[in-house]
Amino acid sequence: MKQRKKTLTIPDKGPRKDRSIDHLLKNCKKVLAEQLAPRPNKSSFPQLNYSVARKAICDFKKIHPDPLLIIDLQLTYVEYGAQCTLAYGDIDATFYDSIERMFRKTLKNMEQHGLLDLFQNRCLAIQKSTCNLGWGFGDAIHELCQEYFPERTTCTAYSL
Repeated sequence: MKQRKKTLTIPDKGPRKDRSIDHLLKNCKKVLAEQLAPRPNKSSFPQLNYSVARKAICDFKKIHPDPLLIIDLQLTYVEYGAQCTLAYGDIDATFYDSIERMFRKTLKNMEQHGLLDLFQNRCLAIQKSTCNLGWGFGDAIHELCQEYFPERTTCTAYSL
């Protein structure tokens, strides 16, 4: 027996819509955490299924295309990725490529919507936490921050 796909209908008006969006946002962040976030006490490794994490963001965007919320989810993806490598050490090139691509996409999205200032502190916190990481990952994050926030980008790893 085939299972029917569940679809979510968001009401058009009133506070119920806000609750529905909040619920969707929380569920999407839960999926991101399952896929990318370090586990408490490092008891097990995250699933690292990047396509599932990206699809959660894409599905949310189809339902509620608010740039603020999409950027928040994209940054959450990158933040969880940074936390994961800090918690577990070196992972693999696919992991770093995925996180870097999402960060690049997020910064372009912020610029397109005039939201760089609003999310600047989160981006610079990511840059600061990753500046001493290898595989070129810290360098890539630093260069992206330098491109989008040239006056605010600093990293002790790059200071002589």
